[in-house]
Amino acid sequence: MLRTDLPEQDARVWTCFCPWSDKMSDKPVFLTHLIGGGIDKIFTSPTWQDAQDKHRRVSEKARRVLPLTPLPGDEDVH
Repeated sequence: MLRTDLPEQDARVWTCFCPWSDKMSDKPVFLTHLIGGGIDKIFTSPTWQDAQDKHRRVSEKARRVLPLTPLPGDEDVH
């Protein structure tokens, strides 16, 4: 399993093997799940190598496009 936490965006990406088959191909698949910033999306990959690449690409894109979330202690004090 791969997991990337994106605390600046309050998001998380994880990738794992799914033992249930894909309905289209009847083969097991790997799932990459992005959750955060109002997004809850799952991507599928046919191989572990493809899943690792998809995990990296989804993580990088989420880091670039999801809005930043203030961390505790970052609030402006007036």
